[in-house]
Amino acid sequence: MLMFAAALLAQAAVAAAPPPRASTPRAPAPQKPAGKVGACAWGKIELADRNRILDAYDRDRSEGLTVLMNLGGPVDAALRACAPPGNVVSVFLHRALWAEMTQAGAAREIAVAGVDRVGLDAAWSRSPDTARACLRNRLGPNYGQLTPACADDAEGEIARPLKIENATLQRQASIYYLAKAEAEWAEILIANSPF
Repeated sequence: MLMFAAALLAQAAVAAAPPPRASTPRAPAPQKPAGKVGACAWGKIELADRNRILDAYDRDRSEGLTVLMNLGGPVDAALRACAPPGNVVSVFLHRALWAEMTQAGAAREIAVAGVDRVGLDAAWSRSPDTARACLRNRLGPNYGQLTPACADDAEGEIARPLKIENATLQRQASIYYLAKAEAEWAEILIANSPF
């Protein structure tokens, strides 16, 4: 009889309990960026400002960087709009944008030789892995990474198939590929920042 009463009490407790709520779907975890934070932020800066930056870059790369950083608010807004949510080290965001600006400036100069950015990127993709790894290794210490030393002419090896004859434009091609490697470092570190 005692067991029967206990069973009745248990049934009554279940009946009195509120019905289970339908489970609400959980928000998906934030996705890692696709490696395009620098390009995204550059695209969000007004065209007139981008042209001013590139005109300054034509005079001197450091002048282009100065004009970019002096924009202040628009740069911050562009980076906020393109950065993944969470705590990303701001210097990585800025480095990604600087690398994108450098690539845009170098590509604009090289275009007079009949090589556009698509061609520059195709040469990068077709180049030996060792050349790209060399550039990344050379830049690793800039990001606090201990990478093997690399003294090869990796930039020249990557650019050689483009047959750019002008020495000034060859230098811009080297700058382009160094900036591309720098962008890769920045985007990797952005993707691995804690969210």
